[in-house]
Amino acid sequence: MVLYEIDIQRLKEIQNYIESNLEKDLRIKIIAQHFRLTAHTLRRQFKVHTGVPVHHYILVQRMVRARELLLNRIMPVSEVANAVGYHEISTFSHAFSSYYGRSPNDCIKCGGEIEGN
Repeated sequence: MVLYEIDIQRLKEIQNYIESNLEKDLRIKIIAQHFRLTAHTLRRQFKVHTGVPVHHYILVQRMVRARELLLNRIMPVSEVANAVGYHEISTFSHAFSSYYGRSPNDCIKCGGEIEGN
């Protein structure tokens, strides 16, 4: 698939949108509508442009931001969860543990010495 300059620019805008709105509902359908694309087109072009699926990119951005916030120790785990788009702390803890191999609380205790994906 060939991406034109206008497609690449839009995909960069989508990446910026995701990174700036991690606390929001970032379902692919919603992002696609926001940028006047079909969900299929967004998935296909995003994968070509970044090399990863949209949902994986969102997960990685959320986990990286969550780790940064946890290490700053300026908010409790529940607020970190909300700040990166998780409304249930258990769902956040599971996602964080699956991604990093340690719970959010363990991340805080060990000062961030964890292996990321």
